This record gives sequence, C-alpha cells and structure tokens, in this order.
Amino acid sequence: MPRPLNATCTAIQKDGATLQVTASKKITLPADYLPANTKTGDAVVVEVMSEDQYQKRQKNVAQAILTEILGASEGDNGSQKNQ
Repeated sequence: MPRPLNATCTAIQKDGATLQVTASKKITLPADYLPANTKTGDAVVVEVMSEDQYQKRQKNVAQAILTEILGASEGDNGSQKNQ
C-alpha cells in the first residue's frame, strides 16, 4: 500500500515545483503535476505507487462509485413506492 509523503510546496517555477518533505529532503517535479491553485507554502500530499497498486485503486474507486450509484437508485425507487 502506498505511504503518503506530507510535504510543503516551497517553490513554483516554470521548470518545476519544489516540495520540502523533511528538513533535508526535497522533491522536484513538473509544476503542472501540482493541484490547481497550489501556492508556495501550501501543504501537499504525494503518493508513489506501482502500476499494479494504481490499477487496483482505480478498480476499487470505480466499484465504490458504482455501488453508491446503484444503491442510491434503489433507495430512490423504494421511496417513490411508499408515496
């Protein structure tokens, strides 16, 4: 399971963004990977995972959304029958 890295965005420039993870560890990545409207000083969370872990997460999220939608639909139909 991926372990999140809590970081602070310390710089945003054209060539990349710098995230401070600890006093001595930094991550630099393309600035367009940051969430929209991220500013210097903002806290961010970074997760690194294998392709297999990513695929499993995507599948789990899709199943949860589908279950929620189908569950909501069944609940709506049930409430209409009682009216």
